[in-house]
Amino acid sequence: MDLGLKNKVAVVCGSSRGLGKATAQCLAQEGISVILCSSNPANLEKAKQDTQKASSGEVTAIAANLSDHEDISRLIEALFKKCDHLDILVNNTGWPTPGKFEELSIDNWQQAYEDMFISAVMLIKSVLPGMKSQRWGRILNITSIAVKQPVENLILSNSIRADITGLARTLANEVTPFGIR
Repeated sequence: MDLGLKNKVAVVCGSSRGLGKATAQCLAQEGISVILCSSNPANLEKAKQDTQKASSGEVTAIAANLSDHEDISRLIEALFKKCDHLDILVNNTGWPTPGKFEELSIDNWQQAYEDMFISAVMLIKSVLPGMKSQRWGRILNITSIAVKQPVENLILSNSIRADITGLARTLANEVTPFGIR
């Protein structure tokens, strides 16, 4: 299928396995230059090799832990050293600590919020100016069915992924005039 995205540049977070890896491979098959990101260097290298096999575009891997603000800053710096613009951002993170409300500490809540929500905000803030100036961009946020129907024992994920969905919907209203979806 040709989605008209050939020669675009995308970064896919959490792309060493699961939905992130599958998303990166699908984008690579469309001829998009894909930048893979994961906190696990060994899995990331394997994902790069697998994605390159399916790709007609360039595939790059950058190790970064999205729960670390300094790593996010290094990722952003590396992205813009690698390419002068970014067309597609795919935010994707792993699962936070499972548990019921009374079992989870405030530290669990803060860490999950930083890992999932603040990392998405930091990445969006870094790429949005370029997307606005080129008047084209795509920001995808992989969340969970839990935004519609909470999953038992995953109150952190259920809560914060709904926040990400609210952010995405509100941001879409703000940036649609700039050709950003």
